[in-house]
Amino acid sequence: MSANDPGDGAPWQDQRSASAKEAFLHLCAANGLKEEDLARPEKVTSIEMVLDDYCCMETLENFPKLKSVVLIQQAIQKLEGLTTCIELERLLLNENLIEKVEGLQNCAKLKKLYLSTNNIKDIGNGLEGLRSLEVLWIAGNQLTCLQGLQNASNLLEVNAASNQLTTIIGCFDQNLKLRSINLAGNRICSFKEVLDVARLRHLEQMNFSDPDWGENPICFLCNYQTYTLYHLSTLQVHDCMNVGPEEHRASEAAFSKKRLYYNMRIKMLKRQAADAIRSAKTLDEERRASIGRDLAAADNTLRRANAFQLARRDNAPEARPPQAEDPAESQDRQALVRRLQLNQVELEDTNAAWNSFSTAVHGERDAQIRALLLELQTGGNVRFEQGTPETDPWAAQIEDLVKGRFRAEEFSRFGILDLKVQSVTRLHHRSLRIRFEELLERLDDNGQKQVDHLFYVPDPRRAEEDLQSVAEEGLGEASPSSSSRPPRIILTNSVSIAEVARLDHYAKTEMGQASSRAVRRIARLQRERQTVAAGGSVATVDLLEDQASSSLVLPPVCSGVLMICSVFMAEQQSDNPPCFDGVAGDARELWANEPSTLPPAGPDLPGGDRHPRVLYRTRESDPKQKVWSVPWPELVLPEFLVEFDYQQMSEASHMQVKPRQAELGASIGRLLRDFAFFAKLGVEEQSSRTSANREEDVPIGQDSVLQHWPQALPELPTIERFEPSMWCQPLLMLLAVPQPESFSGLRVLNLHGRKLRRIEASTLQLLTGLETLILSFNSIESMGVIPQCQTLTTLDVSHNLMQKVSSMVGFPSLLRLDLSWNLLLSLEPLSILQRDVPQLEHLVILGNTATRGDNGRLMAIAKLSCLRTFDDQKVTPEEVEKGKASNSEHPQITEALLMQRSFVAPSKASVGGSTEARRPPLPGSLGYDPEKDRVCALLGQGGGGSSPSRMSTANWRSQVEVVDLRGLDLTDLSGLSNFPRCQSLRLCDNQLTGLDGLRGCPRLEELSVERNCLSNLSGLSHLQDLRRLDAGCNQITDVLDLQKLGKLCQLSLEDNFVDSLDTFAQLYGLMELYLSNNVVEELRSILLLKQLPKLIILDLSGNDLCSAPDYRLYTIFHLRKLKVLDGLPVTQAEQQEADHKFSGRVTMELLEDKLGPSPSCYTFRTVDLSGQGIRELGQLLNDDIFPSLRELILDGNPFSDIRNVGPLSKLLVLRMNKTRIDLEKGMLGDGDACGGIGTFPQLQVLEMGQSGITDISYFSQFPLQSLRILHLPGNDITKIEGLSNLEQLRELVIDKNKVKQLPA
Repeated sequence: MSANDPGDGAPWQDQRSASAKEAFLHLCAANGLKEEDLARPEKVTSIEMVLDDYCCMETLENFPKLKSVVLIQQAIQKLEGLTTCIELERLLLNENLIEKVEGLQNCAKLKKLYLSTNNIKDIGNGLEGLRSLEVLWIAGNQLTCLQGLQNASNLLEVNAASNQLTTIIGCFDQNLKLRSINLAGNRICSFKEVLDVARLRHLEQMNFSDPDWGENPICFLCNYQTYTLYHLSTLQVHDCMNVGPEEHRASEAAFSKKRLYYNMRIKMLKRQAADAIRSAKTLDEERRASIGRDLAAADNTLRRANAFQLARRDNAPEARPPQAEDPAESQDRQALVRRLQLNQVELEDTNAAWNSFSTAVHGERDAQIRALLLELQTGGNVRFEQGTPETDPWAAQIEDLVKGRFRAEEFSRFGILDLKVQSVTRLHHRSLRIRFEELLERLDDNGQKQVDHLFYVPDPRRAEEDLQSVAEEGLGEASPSSSSRPPRIILTNSVSIAEVARLDHYAKTEMGQASSRAVRRIARLQRERQTVAAGGSVATVDLLEDQASSSLVLPPVCSGVLMICSVFMAEQQSDNPPCFDGVAGDARELWANEPSTLPPAGPDLPGGDRHPRVLYRTRESDPKQKVWSVPWPELVLPEFLVEFDYQQMSEASHMQVKPRQAELGASIGRLLRDFAFFAKLGVEEQSSRTSANREEDVPIGQDSVLQHWPQALPELPTIERFEPSMWCQPLLMLLAVPQPESFSGLRVLNLHGRKLRRIEASTLQLLTGLETLILSFNSIESMGVIPQCQTLTTLDVSHNLMQKVSSMVGFPSLLRLDLSWNLLLSLEPLSILQRDVPQLEHLVILGNTATRGDNGRLMAIAKLSCLRTFDDQKVTPEEVEKGKASNSEHPQITEALLMQRSFVAPSKASVGGSTEARRPPLPGSLGYDPEKDRVCALLGQGGGGSSPSRMSTANWRSQVEVVDLRGLDLTDLSGLSNFPRCQSLRLCDNQLTGLDGLRGCPRLEELSVERNCLSNLSGLSHLQDLRRLDAGCNQITDVLDLQKLGKLCQLSLEDNFVDSLDTFAQLYGLMELYLSNNVVEELRSILLLKQLPKLIILDLSGNDLCSAPDYRLYTIFHLRKLKVLDGLPVTQAEQQEADHKFSGRVTMELLEDKLGPSPSCYTFRTVDLSGQGIRELGQLLNDDIFPSLRELILDGNPFSDIRNVGPLSKLLVLRMNKTRIDLEKGMLGDGDACGGIGTFPQLQVLEMGQSGITDISYFSQFPLQSLRILHLPGNDITKIEGLSNLEQLRELVIDKNKVKQLPA
């Protein structure tokens, strides 16, 4: 019986259809299965068919012992029939029509799966249950992502080449055993993909390019090989080419240089931001002082009036009824109250401006740092090129484009006349450009490349953040696998459509309203000044009502940013509705408010052949102005960022404010300029008005507003020290009403404006009923000078000189306390008030330096539980709850906190025998994934992730490499122990005063303690592996503990109080030293850094030594290996200029270099300065510095003048061979030169061989009475003369000259 005529009992008799039976028979015939094989199908372990017509796999279920199945090019459409094949180890189904991975859940022993060249679009859960799978080939399909590989955690090899993959981030998180990955022929175009697979510690082969499959766009990026080999340090095969230790070392060296450069740039940005904040703080203080003077004048008068009125009312006898306030006084009081309200509005505007500026500067700093990190992380394939219209032709073209699309009439309601482009940033995003050009080639049928340049319309509520995000990341990417459509991209060719919505939103913000009030305020002051100059009277203008005006005024230096994009416009169509209102606001809302009636056009990109339709609408008032709605981000390429200033018609626009924009950079300098303009608004007018009042001897607070109070408020005598005996002195006017028989009835004591400094302890003992004590506008410096008072409920010590509050003991009944307008430097007094007067209900501390932050109010509410009002504003129940929550938080280092803030960074294998287990992370980052490498997350996964060994709650500390404890307000490091492998520790933005708790991290390589309260660095000496230390923004004065840190490469101590460079001279491994804004004064201290052989980056800006003449050239000359100084590269021209200025001169630096340092003078008897290239001998070779000098050797130097040398009263030997000495003009001193040959009275030996001397007759003028030996060989002397006065001469050497005869 043959296989084609089966008999009874064969397994195929269970087949349910004739086609299945036919397929089964065909399978048997193709594999040569005989009857005896079919009788026992469990013996069949291998099936193989190539180029047959076997379309159904269902019959495979009859062979349960199959171990290998090969079915190539069989037109199979579905994976089936394998549910019984539990022994299957190898499955090869290449070149079929399979669309889905399924039916493999029972094949637990499957090790190799080949599904290349099919129609698979998604892996899904098809690999579920394949715990033994080691090899997966799924190349040549239609995959857009690799999600689903997590079900095969033991994979060793993956080939997903020739698919439609654009990203692999997160796809291999659970496949930590992978050794080989082939992703060639996909659409991967970002280095972020490389960084993600760097977590695979066993990866040996990685192919983004393969001759058999093709390439990825990433392969065309700059520095592709360097970047890949650096981050994938375990690779042995890259793009089908073998790589060894030398290639890895070269890539590491190249990348380290780039990291060094970008780290320097980041440091410079941080310094520029800090300098801008510092400069703005000065301007802010000037403005606050100006407002404070006006406020103090009005507040002084108002408080005096209130104090008098309160004293008359509360201290009056019961028999006398209280007097009603005079209507005229009431009018004056209202005027003063309005003026105070105006001043308060000005202060609130100033606070808003400061907060806005500070936020903007920090935001700009962070954005630029992100841009630099992005440039580094992408290998320079994303970078931002700065240009100006004045210097760069391409920027000038962009300026012409912007100005050509600007219409002044559309900005008339803002008072804007024109705009001026300040700078243009060209966006180089190579991966986006490759994607854009690839799409252009595919969709542009006629080859004309229909591309236009349009303005991107950002979200007006967050325009700058939106533009920055698009500049860094692009506009996103459409995902064909997603059913949701991406948001449409809105573009326009009109500046007004792109900008007006942002300006309208800005006008409604707190800063916009403050700016508008400031401009109106300066206009009001100018009108007042003009009216007074004309002899008229000025009525008080209530700005509180004026601020509600509907007229919009923007600051004259208001600036903006536009983004210009290249847009593919192959198929654009007018929308329905085709037009929009000319005064429409946010263009982004056009399609939301009036949806298009046209059907959706075009397929999902990428992948379709039809063109996506771009819709546009025109402005009714100007059909040339359009708004386009682009359906897919791939059609838009961001190209340029244009920063510009608006030019306004306001009179205030003529004010000139020029901060240090060049030093601070364009963007940060622009922010400082805008803030400087606001800070100057109205200050000059107020100052001139105050000066005019002083010139006319108008008392403070008494001007045109006050017409009646000068008579009602008499001037009070000064009382600097209030003693009990003063109660009986009527001239002091201590009581507002006649003195009662007993002081026990006195409830209000008014000591306002008496220049009071101290009140004796016994002075208030008689006032047993005192409830209110008014001490405003005095000179009190401490609460200790105020006697204790058990009955006092109200205490006013505003407008005094208190810098701190040490104690409030002795006021058990105090309910109201006014500490406003003092000199409080911190919020520490709140803790004192919590301890001594917890019953306080009303507190005022505004006007102090410490109250500028936003935390003062919340801190006060948290500490004072009874508080009802703070700074005259009612405390809400929500604030009370928030205060309780913040008060319950005590910053401590706990086990749970450490688990949350500790990370196991991806490990790096050693390269070329290197002993380093991990390369340093990128600057500005922690080098870990915050989601995948966090300890608490890894413990939740059972210790999986990237940890090198099994992690548990018992051993997790031993595996931690990074600890991040930033911004927790920590005061000590107790609890930070037992981290033997921790290499990076971040402690920025805390309240640390010491570093004694770091002994638990003995292997630290990176430590950041910026913005703490450190005064020294004690506790670091045991960190022998420390390579990078960031300790800027502290109060550090002592750095002696750094002497033992021999491996330190980078040291940052900006914004401290370091005054010496002595300690740094011993850090021989130092490459980067940042010491900006310290107190180093001595320029010559630079010489201490000469012995640092690796120092290439130095920042000393902001120190006093920088103001020294030729500081930069001096530093460049003495630190020869320096590449960057104060954030600026050292150019060859500067090197040459420094050499010309400082080389060839006898300076103290040269003497110390040759002879060593000396405190006052040198005691050498012989000094050899031969061969130093000296052109000028200077004025240091004299008896003051060399009092014992006997022999001076100056051979081999090109000087020609010794008139500044001397006096050297003990000099015996002077050697000047091989010089260019000029006997006629360079030997004898004159009126300007105090030295010369005549100041060597004891000179006995003079040598001037080979010095080009032709005439020695000048010796007759030299006073050399003691000269015994004169050597002049190798010159051009033709005649011996002028030596007759050398009476002691015993030896004359003139060989190798041109003398033809000797004198008789």
